Amino acid sequence: MQKKYKSGKNGKNSETIKDNITDTKKYLEECRNIHVSAGKDAEIKASEARKLTENTNLARESIQAEKKFLINKKELEESYKELQKCQRIFDMSYDEKERRASRTQLDSSNETYVRMLREYEQSKEDAIRKKMVAFKVLSGDSIDEVKNEIKREKPHIDKYYSLEEAGRKLFNYVPEFIFFEDFLSLLPDRIDLHDIHIENTNIEGYKAARNFLLISGLDEDFFQQTNNRILKHKIEKLNKEITINFQDYWRQSIGKHNKIIINFELEHYDNSNTDKSGLPYIEFWIKDREERLYPKQRSRGVRWFLSFYLELQAAALSESGRNVVILIDEPGVSLHARAQEDVLKVFDNVKERVQIIYTTHSPHLIDLNKLYRLLAVQRAVEEDELSETKIFDAKSLTTASTDTLSPIYSLMGIRLSEQKFIQKKNNIILEDIATFYYMKALTDMKSFEKQVFYLPATGVSNIRSLVNMLLGWGIDFLVLTGTNKEGNDLKHDLTKHLFANNEDQANKKLIQFDHFKSIEDMFSTIDFKKYILHKRIGIPESNLKYIVNNNLSRSILASNFMREVKDSKLKWSDLDEETMSNFSYLFDELSKRLE
Repeated sequence: MQKKYKSGKNGKNSETIKDNITDTKKYLEECRNIHVSAGKDAEIKASEARKLTENTNLARESIQAEKKFLINKKELEESYKELQKCQRIFDMSYDEKERRASRTQLDSSNETYVRMLREYEQSKEDAIRKKMVAFKVLSGDSIDEVKNEIKREKPHIDKYYSLEEAGRKLFNYVPEFIFFEDFLSLLPDRIDLHDIHIENTNIEGYKAARNFLLISGLDEDFFQQTNNRILKHKIEKLNKEITINFQDYWRQSIGKHNKIIINFELEHYDNSNTDKSGLPYIEFWIKDREERLYPKQRSRGVRWFLSFYLELQAAALSESGRNVVILIDEPGVSLHARAQEDVLKVFDNVKERVQIIYTTHSPHLIDLNKLYRLLAVQRAVEEDELSETKIFDAKSLTTASTDTLSPIYSLMGIRLSEQKFIQKKNNIILEDIATFYYMKALTDMKSFEKQVFYLPATGVSNIRSLVNMLLGWGIDFLVLTGTNKEGNDLKHDLTKHLFANNEDQANKKLIQFDHFKSIEDMFSTIDFKKYILHKRIGIPESNLKYIVNNNLSRSILASNFMREVKDSKLKWSDLDEETMSNFSYLFDELSKRLE
């Protein structure tokens, strides 16, 4: 435009050209402004792109560090298992030559484990640090600020989890529920080693066989021993250990002294079995002095108890880190009375490591000293089969029906015949299990000179039933209740119907806490707070009213008190004068009436 303007300066189109030059200059300026703006936008986008690239790299590094950590963790676990296996091989070495060879392998495995442990710790720290950096940068902080902040936070980083890590950690506390079922849980006659290794749960007796190997400390490598003499020796040693451990719980004998022996053997299929020729299998035997039989040839009770024992012991040895809850429906239905009590003994042995929930109608599977563990189940309307189910905890057992509580009543009669729970004389009927716990504990604390047998009812209203039962059995007894409406009504009723209104005779058999509604009220407020509630609080009401108003369990408070006494944490001299005076008077009254 400028060239045209110069060449046609005196021409007739010069004014038009001049206007065009002005417009073009404006357009040029607009283009320059657009270019500058675009350049600034480009710089911003480039900066964002660089930041995205940095963030991507940070995220990628974090992910790779996490993957490396998980790989190191798995390698560490595998090296630990290898170390344990080498330790078992070393412990079971038969002679000095074998011990030297296994010692070399054990030392090598230990070196590998130590190296893996160092790598694991390093990768763990690296993964945590890189994850923290990525998280903070992606949240908007600058990378330089973050790196400085991480250095300051480094001593505290290990204390915190990401949401995913926290979820995984919490999930470990969700119990693993195991249902004891006959098909998988009863010990088979034989099982292929291959089926155990591939965890073939479709094979009968898989769980029982797996449990057997687990509590024996055996793995796949154990059966790779090529020297048959050494392998046989090791198997004999393990059979003895398993039998001794099992006999601690199974008290039954065949005849007077012939206890059963548990055996397993490693065999191989011969040529008659073309599909499996040469493949190994494990054979199980239950022996006695007379004969050796397969598990299925023994009584169902023996087979069930052995398999049940294996299940619980294996669960107690679980290394999963998860809490285990074993569910058992009617344990021991194939067992007689004493063997059912052996079931309770196994429960008691593993209770610290495994929780067990079981259903039963058997009195032999109930521990009268631990009624607080019970839940009673019945229909809301017993005559209506479509009625909903009601569950009664230890606090509300007194409202359950007589049929529901019949196993407890039956147990009382059984203990009578075995001379464990009721004797011919010096039996005292108590109104509930809480009173039973307190009286048992206080009798021990005071070193009461007379032998006494406490018989808990499930409420004052049920004392009449127990009185009638003991009368029918010809058993001597006393009745101890609180000075409350129910206790007074019971005393009046028994005086009228049992002693023909002869109050002198009734007073010899019927005792009430002197002016106290319950046994808890016989404790001074100070002792009640100190030894039963374990709290320093103000109590403006009676001890019993405080328990009721705060919805506390009398049974649990009482059982905890008894446990402290049994553990020698609480002695008679620890009680104050008011408490000792109240109970001394009660024991004096009991002593007058006991033989």
